[in-house]
Amino acid sequence: MLTTEFGRSPAYKGDGRNHYPAAFSVALAGAGVKGGYVHGATDEAGGHVTDKPVTVGELHASVGWAMGIRPEDTIMSPSGRPFKIGNSSQPVMNVFA
Repeated sequence: MLTTEFGRSPAYKGDGRNHYPAAFSVALAGAGVKGGYVHGATDEAGGHVTDKPVTVGELHASVGWAMGIRPEDTIMSPSGRPFKIGNSSQPVMNVFA
């Protein structure tokens, strides 16, 4: 998985492009991911998702799924706190072969 913490604003404002959580890209490979598959789309400027939006929770659930962790599995943190990968979101199964 190759991703960033945030996208960047499609408009340069003189002081940079700032954090932009409305749209960003992720590249996935291996672990059963379909080769060459593109999921979703943004508008021409890259500013807004126009097709097949994916939440961060769904992305995390998808990575967990590829690692064999199911959304219903409870994981224990090193400090003993229970949590679910993706906060119980469902994986985006279209990305898998």
